[in-house]
Amino acid sequence: MIFYIYNMFIVPASILLPIVWGSIKYRSLDKSLKIILLFNVFTGTLNFINHILATHRISNLFVFHFYAIFEFAIISWFYNVQFKGVVNKIIPPLVVTFGTLCLINFFFIQNNIKLELNTYTRSLESIFIIGYSVMYFNQQSQTDNEHKWVDLSLNWVNSAFLIFYSCSFFTFMATNYFVRPDTTFTQNVIWGIYDTALLAENILFAIAFYKCRQQPIISSY
Repeated sequence: MIFYIYNMFIVPASILLPIVWGSIKYRSLDKSLKIILLFNVFTGTLNFINHILATHRISNLFVFHFYAIFEFAIISWFYNVQFKGVVNKIIPPLVVTFGTLCLINFFFIQNNIKLELNTYTRSLESIFIIGYSVMYFNQQSQTDNEHKWVDLSLNWVNSAFLIFYSCSFFTFMATNYFVRPDTTFTQNVIWGIYDTALLAENILFAIAFYKCRQQPIISSY
């Protein structure tokens, strides 16, 4: 019962934290943080739709399949603003390629008929986003500025993505190989960890909006 309340109500409701703070400080947000606010609104909307479908016992797996396409596109848009040069040019075709793979996976591999979650493409997505995060931190480490690390909103955003998608990769890989219909306890542990990472991500986004200020210019690739 406790896990059900945590999973179905507490964690989904946590998306309101960044949405509320982002809305309050909207006029102070730069382009990057406005993209993150859009991402949170999009995520909150899809979570609400999923909740309604689940409540009415309607299959919502197709939502997860198509959600991944737009999720990756918005996050890639955010990082595309941060990077320049070669990385900046690679991101758009990477988004198109990933979207194509998601459609192939939905129609021919982990389709709605098999009632399978899109664990293959979500695992791949996690790898890409972890790569974005590591490159961003590497870019930051090569840049000297007068601001403290904790005072930069985008550092909190990047940390949120790195933590959540590292956990997400573990979750979907574990789901592929270790979770079976009769392993309820294992499922609860794995998805409990995932939900906690999602909660942490939303809190970090809220902190990013709370700390938002004019960001210093950071040299990029």
